[in-house]
Amino acid sequence: MPPPSRRPRALVIGGSLAGLSAANLLLRQGWDVEVFEQSTEKLEGRGAGIITHPGLFDVIRVIGIPVDDTIGVAIEGRIVIDRSGALIGKFPLPQVVSTWGRLYLPLKAAFPSEHYHLGYSFDRVSQAADGIVAHFANGESARGDLLIGADGLRSAVRGCLLPEAQPVYAGYVAWRGLVDENALSAATHRDLILESPRIAFDRVALIGDAAFVARPHCGMGTTKAACDAMCLAQALRDANDDVPVALARYQAGRARYGAGVVAHGRELEAHLQGIDTPEATRHHTPEAVMRKIAITRDYP
Repeated sequence: MPPPSRRPRALVIGGSLAGLSAANLLLRQGWDVEVFEQSTEKLEGRGAGIITHPGLFDVIRVIGIPVDDTIGVAIEGRIVIDRSGALIGKFPLPQVVSTWGRLYLPLKAAFPSEHYHLGYSFDRVSQAADGIVAHFANGESARGDLLIGADGLRSAVRGCLLPEAQPVYAGYVAWRGLVDENALSAATHRDLILESPRIAFDRVALIGDAAFVARPHCGMGTTKAACDAMCLAQALRDANDDVPVALARYQAGRARYGAGVVAHGRELEAHLQGIDTPEATRHHTPEAVMRKIAITRDYP
């Protein structure tokens, strides 16, 4: 635990949604926080559609960002259409769909710009007597009490600590696309993973896709990342900012949830690949798939 006279300092590697969620939460708990993003250009305008869940809104509200009608568009449910455009399945499920930018911009605005650094590509981490040091490809380094790896699927932080945990081809390709609403027919308008063995290492924590990948068809990657950040912040608060103790609690509690998300993705994968297994058989109807994709998951 840092001396009472000094505020604890967190180094967040990755300046997208997961990193900004963690940075904003810790900032509001009295931490000094520095965010390091490898891109040399601003991230505004990146990303596409996002399915939201109540857990994501809980995190946004704690940060102090209002959740109102501007956050996204309310939908009544899902539909499945075949190649001809005919409706073959319908499932009622009220949700709010948003975009990456609708979440990124308010998260970025809530964090002090002078502590958000572009052009910092993470290289390695080293231990100090009472903390941790992040080293960057540009030759600079930063020292803190905690390092958070929020740098996505191909996390450089995870690669440094778990070089054996590499992304593996899942066996299928999912195409996602955005369609101009004006291009849809009148009839359509009418109807309309990776798993890490560890996510905490003494003074380093992995969150979001750097820890466990929620495959796109799970529809909860952004929510999982935000809730990872919330659980990490809660663990630090409960441990009075004793980083090793907090990270041990984070590992014990959040690893099980992440494994559940990965297992859910694999179960859906069996259907998408047409594998004839008991799990896949349960998903062989459009209604079954719509009940399982992009739902809120509570894992023990």
